[in-house]
Amino acid sequence: MPLRVDGKITAERETIPVGSGEVTAHHCTGHSPGSLVYTAKLGEQTVLFGQDVHGPLHPSLLSNRSQYLKSLKFLLSLEVDILCEGHFGVFRGRENVKHFIRQYFHIFIDYNMFSYTNIGKLSVVLETPIFARDSQSV
Repeated sequence: MPLRVDGKITAERETIPVGSGEVTAHHCTGHSPGSLVYTAKLGEQTVLFGQDVHGPLHPSLLSNRSQYLKSLKFLLSLEVDILCEGHFGVFRGRENVKHFIRQYFHIFIDYNMFSYTNIGKLSVVLETPIFARDSQSV
């Protein structure tokens, strides 16, 4: 039996009430046309739930280079304290979060990862310890 959809996110940013708090959905395109990230204020900290911060970009996903770069810049502007990234785990601390996002900006610029044919270079790039997680990371 299909699930009933309570609402669709159509604006660039929409806030959804959840219990006594709220979650904000942000369109963050580039990886794919419908990509979303979510932020939530939990106490004094802002948490970012971002599934595809790392990309990849691929024609089958209808990826868009300029939108992806714009989205990475947007994510950097959010000033979040915790990033829950769908593939790489949880990063705590604003500087660790920014470092994680920035490195993908540089990977896609410096190593020309916009072309799927160049994605093999990524394994060489990732052999170096570029992921900085603090001791509280999960």
